[in-house]
Amino acid sequence: MNAVCRIAILAKAPLAGYAKTRLMPALGAAGAAALAQRLLEHAAAQAVAAGLGPVALWAAPDVTHPVFAQLGSRHGLALLAQGEGDLGARMARVFDTTWTAAPGPLLLMGTDAPALDAALLRDAAAALQSHDAVFVPALDGGYALVGLRAWAPRLRGLFDGMRWSTAQVMADTRERLAAAGLRHAELPAVSDIDEAADLVHLPPGWIAGAAVTMPASRRSFAAMSDLPSPDETPAPEVPPPAVPAAVPPATPTEAGELAQPGPATAAAAAPPALPDVAAATTSEAVAAGEVVPASEEEPVGEEEPASEEAAAPAPAPTPAIADLSPAACAARLAELFPALFGAGRALPVKLRVQNDIQQRAPGVFTRKSLSPFLHRYTTSTAYLKALVNLPHRFDLDGAPAGDIDDVHRQAAATELERRRGLFEAKRAAERAAANEARRAAEAAARQQHAAEDQARRDRAALLRAFESSTLTRANFCALKGIPEADLDGRLHQAWLEREQRAQEMRPAGDAPARGEVRPPQRPPQRPGPGQGPGPRRDARPGGPSGDRPAAAAGLPAEGPQGEGPRAEGRPQRPRGAPGPRPAIKPAR
Repeated sequence: MNAVCRIAILAKAPLAGYAKTRLMPALGAAGAAALAQRLLEHAAAQAVAAGLGPVALWAAPDVTHPVFAQLGSRHGLALLAQGEGDLGARMARVFDTTWTAAPGPLLLMGTDAPALDAALLRDAAAALQSHDAVFVPALDGGYALVGLRAWAPRLRGLFDGMRWSTAQVMADTRERLAAAGLRHAELPAVSDIDEAADLVHLPPGWIAGAAVTMPASRRSFAAMSDLPSPDETPAPEVPPPAVPAAVPPATPTEAGELAQPGPATAAAAAPPALPDVAAATTSEAVAAGEVVPASEEEPVGEEEPASEEAAAPAPAPTPAIADLSPAACAARLAELFPALFGAGRALPVKLRVQNDIQQRAPGVFTRKSLSPFLHRYTTSTAYLKALVNLPHRFDLDGAPAGDIDDVHRQAAATELERRRGLFEAKRAAERAAANEARRAAEAAARQQHAAEDQARRDRAALLRAFESSTLTRANFCALKGIPEADLDGRLHQAWLEREQRAQEMRPAGDAPARGEVRPPQRPPQRPGPGQGPGPRRDARPGGPSGDRPAAAAGLPAEGPQGEGPRAEGRPQRPRGAPGPRPAIKPAR
């Protein structure tokens, strides 16, 4: 057979407490596993019936489950392990491995959508002939199938960092496809069977078939949850003739939560009701404190007027029990049962502890209050550690109440290892971010220090050029490319920096004696605009002997009342100031 398009199926082993955990409130752990197995068998049969090419089954956690072996031998499937990582990493691994072994189009599907049949698979393969990718969206916002005509490492971006199990998966995928420049096709959306409300989308007869086998399976397999539900009444071997069946009350799940399927789902999932089964269900509901509605089988008609002698006062209505928050529920439990919940440490609780709590403290807690608390309590890290390390469970009085099952212990150890890995990864990311921030700060400091050093060198060079220049102030600023208004500030700062360096390099013996006061030095000055030319003169000053001006001769310039004119354009220094004077070229 010429392969048109390969098909890969992602599937979990149908283990109780491992597969379809979100359906456990409605079906129980074993019931959810039975439905997962049926979905897996359906998906494998449809993939083979499509006749597109080789079909591979990518299994989790490994390929050792007997159902995988049966499907492999029945349909000729290749069995491979999904490996580690989140859903996106495992999907990318499937595409990468398949493309490396045999390049060509590939359809990757799950097992959650029974509407994903052979005809839809053939439509998806046909769409890949004219598109880069094809998707079958799911009604919950995700997708049930993804197909790619070709694979490249850059396409990992379609799966990496995706917010899986949210309503934004398909919307985010569309954005990534557009960013990657891929043309994709979308086929009609289908329903994923993930939660109790999705059971109405199952094919007819699936729930009824599962309801007959679920009670026996639930007694055989251990649940992963630490709070299994009470025993269920087994379904009769031979169903009686169809009669209007009452919807059974909700059953507490392994995690202590109330299952609330819709009316159609509950009616389909419940086995046919018998008179004795309905009576037993009603008595259990009354014992649990639940309100049982009036039977639908009671005749409805006009009420006969009761005589005054037969009239009896109606009983007072039972006051409603207030729902407590998890924190308030924890405080109340610690007060009522300190040996278990007030010990200051988490202890593994006995199975069906929720029923014991409501029997020992009637009218205090509702199931709606206990369920969130018990879920939070039994999934805390401290509780998981206790479940791994302690040998027994404990009842409400703190006494041992049976050994801990190996399945629960292993599940707790696996979850602790996962959380430890997440914690270590978070710490490593924080350390890497801190090191990166430190390196960036050091680099910025080095750059700033280098810039300041260069600025000091530029100011020192400017001061030296100014002291040796014969240009006018305006010409000097034009030559250096700086505003004339900024010249004095730069020269003054350069002069202060030079004096500071000179003091740092001056020997200790050259320091001024105690009590000696040295006059401060002044920075060089230039004449302002319009005050005459610089040191270069247009004509030699007159005089009988042609002597040079006092400033040109290196003598102190006279003031406004002196006999000779002050040389213009020269840096001035106070009389008697120590230190070398700037060199002044003689006038021509």
